[in-house]
Amino acid sequence: MWIVFLNMLFALFILSIKTGIILGTSCASRKNMALISFSFACILYAGSVFLTHYTKIIAGFIDQYTFIGSMLLSVFLIYLGLHVDAGESGQIKHKILAYLPCPFCLLAMAISVMLTKVQLKRNDQLLEIGVAILFFVFIFLIATGMKWVIYRFKVNPMNIFNGILLFLGILTLLLGLFIPNYVNAAKMCFSPIKVDSLKILGIVFSGLLGVISMGFIHYKIQN
Repeated sequence: MWIVFLNMLFALFILSIKTGIILGTSCASRKNMALISFSFACILYAGSVFLTHYTKIIAGFIDQYTFIGSMLLSVFLIYLGLHVDAGESGQIKHKILAYLPCPFCLLAMAISVMLTKVQLKRNDQLLEIGVAILFFVFIFLIATGMKWVIYRFKVNPMNIFNGILLFLGILTLLLGLFIPNYVNAAKMCFSPIKVDSLKILGIVFSGLLGVISMGFIHYKIQN
């Protein structure tokens, strides 16, 4: 039971990171950050409560289109990470666009809350309320922490913002390509690998080490 609950909290924290970073790099005051965090928590709570009767339909939709959605989301995040807008209006538009994937993440999180509630065999709404409160706290704390980092180290918020979006896009792309193949491979039957010659294996590793060393030396010479 605790493992299921901890997994859901970990997913909730990961979801909070992106929204908190966006808020932290924006020009919003602490009061506005609290209001935005509260609104996202309310959306998550409403989705967890009012979409209960459509759990199987939504879960089937997510399962069928997860790969396509993750590829589109990764390309979108990479585009935002590489795209630089000049001027304050362009930066505001940039941040608003970065909010677009959040509804899909909130929908998936609402499904996770509903499935966890079924596994825990609870009929009340304490789980939904608790998760919404934690979501609000996570977003607000991460946003406040980002504000402090920017103020403390005097860095350009947009540089951090673009770098994080680029990292999230690449990570989403890699996970979207890796996880389905890993799951399919785990279902296959494999025979044990036998090493016929340790000498050949040593030659292969030596060759790889040599190629890596040559690339490193070339990089040092060029720079």
